[in-house]
Amino acid sequence: MYLADRRQAILWIVETLGEWLPESQIDSTVQAWYDTGFRPYLIAEFIRAGCCEAQAAAKLHQAGITPNQVSVRDENGYTIAQKFSSNDFSLSDVIFRVADLV
Repeated sequence: MYLADRRQAILWIVETLGEWLPESQIDSTVQAWYDTGFRPYLIAEFIRAGCCEAQAAAKLHQAGITPNQVSVRDENGYTIAQKFSSNDFSLSDVIFRVADLV
């Protein structure tokens, strides 16, 4: 995939799945996801799981945690990914909860 194609794919994903994102932040968000080096399908999986921050997704990925593992919802309807992205959970909290699911 050419770099321009990858950037276009990321832009499409962010615009399609990122209804939470103000238009003024689209370019910087696309750049942040682009900088992770993730393939577009993985970006889409993390966003669908509720991990909308590229740096948070990169930390989860580096820890070997998949989007599927952090897509589990709590009693209030929030995913583990959402809690991590919003700094309600530390990486240790996520690892504990993911291990508890196994």
